Amino acid sequence: MLYAGLDLSRQRLDVHVLDEEGRTVEVSAVRPDADALRTLANRVLRHGGEVSAAIESMTGSRFVHDQLELAGWDVMIAAVALEARRAGSSTFRCARTIPAPAAGSRRHEPGSTL
Repeated sequence: MLYAGLDLSRQRLDVHVLDEEGRTVEVSAVRPDADALRTLANRVLRHGGEVSAAIESMTGSRFVHDQLELAGWDVMIAAVALEARRAGSSTFRCARTIPAPAAGSRRHEPGSTL
């Protein structure tokens, strides 16, 4: 099993992949478009094993999620609990990882139960 952390910005996706022992397998950055994501996915899969990844919830993360899942990765979209922000705190109390909704399903709205 490989584990990937994904950091998305407008122009690039930074990727850090670890093996089961926590050793770095690959560090790279790619454009967040279908061709580059497919190439990345295939390159990482060549290291062997399945890939489990997490990406922050933001504009574009659903596209990255879908493209990498099509290429064989298991990708979760991380959502930050905003209760602390709503209460006026400058720090977040917790973070959680939630599965992305299936295509065509109702979207999770902040504050609703999963």
